[in-house]
Amino acid sequence: MERPFADVKKEVLDFFRVRFQYFLLDKGYAFDVIEAAFSASFDQLLDVQGRVDALVEAKKLKDFESVVIGSKRAINILKGLTSVGRVESSLFQEGAEKALYESFVGLKDKVESHLHCRDYRAALLVLIQLKKPIDDFFDKVMVMVEDEKVRDNRLALLSQISQLFLRIADFSKLS
Repeated sequence: MERPFADVKKEVLDFFRVRFQYFLLDKGYAFDVIEAAFSASFDQLLDVQGRVDALVEAKKLKDFESVVIGSKRAINILKGLTSVGRVESSLFQEGAEKALYESFVGLKDKVESHLHCRDYRAALLVLIQLKKPIDDFFDKVMVMVEDEKVRDNRLALLSQISQLFLRIADFSKLS
């Protein structure tokens, strides 16, 4: 009996994933960095290598840990949600959520451009600029409020930001 192409493709990718993971571990890369990059996507080895290298460099930066913590918080809040809507800036009630949204919108195109060129280091350097707005958001804004429209809008904002981070790595995997 012939197996479906998708099954064979998955097995081949899994084989290469494991082999490449061991290769990187042997080269001295940290397991959490490898896992974070692999969790985002694993379809091109050079692409994965670029994301791993960018994460290694970014972990040395002063503000990176704070951005990772904010990303982890966003991912935890979003767990279990199947879909979120669009961000409606008219629904913002707190200055911190408006500031985060404006910072995100102001940086998104630059990050997208770096991602398109596979310059993950540059993309991370831009994303780190979200440190203060992310910190302020989580310090001053309650996401899970009773007002469904406001809550869903805040979840949509966190989702958009998380999706951009996830194009590089699953930051929740970083220790």
